[in-house]
Amino acid sequence: MDITTVIILFVVGLIVGTISSIAGIGGGVFFVVFLTFLFLVPINMAIDTSTFIIMISSGVGFFFYLKDRRTNLKITLIYASFSILGSIISIIIFLFIEITLMLIKVIFASILLLAGLNMIFKAYKTNKDSKNPSNEEQDFFFRENVKNHKIGKGIPLFILAGFLA
Repeated sequence: MDITTVIILFVVGLIVGTISSIAGIGGGVFFVVFLTFLFLVPINMAIDTSTFIIMISSGVGFFFYLKDRRTNLKITLIYASFSILGSIISIIIFLFIEITLMLIKVIFASILLLAGLNMIFKAYKTNKDSKNPSNEEQDFFFRENVKNHKIGKGIPLFILAGFLA
């Protein structure tokens, strides 16, 4: 790999990390697009590479959130268990069902579309809430909000997340 490619990858990583942090989403959506269109990496390899990159950056973020006591370890382990369960279910299903490159592209495009719609909805809601003068900003500390957290509602989403990952 030549130095130009390394520099481009570094700059793309910086841009994707910044955008995904600002948008509040995982950078996988952007990483896969950049890898497939800019570097012509096959989509299945781009998805796997993106997953590995996100795993590392998420691990670092988790460490700092844990250090700052902004993470509830019990809820994290519960949701992680269901995400792993979703991954195992997908592995078992795809042992019997052939997954084609076209299907991977359709799944990725659907996730990309949903992520985009989610970002638009969040931007609209944030803009609407900022115009309401009775809304005051509050500091958010996860440990203070755990009492109101309904773990059961998140379980299907984490199984789905594990399945799609």
